[in-house]
Amino acid sequence: MIIPNKIRVGTTLDYPPFTYLNQETGMYCGFDVELICRLANNLGIEVEFIQTSWAQLEINLTNKLFDMAGGGISLTKARRQHFLVSSPTISDQKAILINKKHYNKIHNLADIDIPEITVIVNSGGTNQQFVQNNIKRAVVITTDDNLSIFAKLASGEADVMFTDLIEANYRQKLDDKLCVIIPQPPLTETIGYGYVFTQNNISLQNIIERELNQIMHTDFFKNLKQRFFA
Repeated sequence: MIIPNKIRVGTTLDYPPFTYLNQETGMYCGFDVELICRLANNLGIEVEFIQTSWAQLEINLTNKLFDMAGGGISLTKARRQHFLVSSPTISDQKAILINKKHYNKIHNLADIDIPEITVIVNSGGTNQQFVQNNIKRAVVITTDDNLSIFAKLASGEADVMFTDLIEANYRQKLDDKLCVIIPQPPLTETIGYGYVFTQNNISLQNIIERELNQIMHTDFFKNLKQRFFA
């Protein structure tokens, strides 16, 4: 198996704690950034991160602007059909993030899908797909800037965002105006996060998969999860 000298990794840098840009240092940070760097270090190869967006991620990967994609990417059935994927590194589910003023009013999907509620969603990715499939009556605002969503929720410009529970919990800790709702029954099935490769890049997928499975049994990986997701 030939190991490349370098891998180019596409990531959005707008999805903490998985992948984000430290504004003070200019460094790429996050769970997946550190895990990918450890993978590359163990394999003795250079890693280059290339910023993309959720709307362009799959297109850029297909067009070979990078060799693999990572950073809180859910391994959906659709992605498994069109791409090669790694083993999941962590599992999660969809949750509801709301402005806290709605805490006593919103408990489930039915409470949200009414004309009086404004849902904000980032374009591209599974959040937008979920909104398109489930929200028919509420007002929907779409934005390309994922990081601006949370200020708009906190200010009351929007009422609700659907996102993954890990991100929702992370944002709730940062802003006491935001609140996580975990409805019952769950909005979606539990789904894993991992890395995505083009169908013709099975060699790289095998290399990363083999090393990833070894790392996931180490104290490094255990401590990494604890640090970012505790």
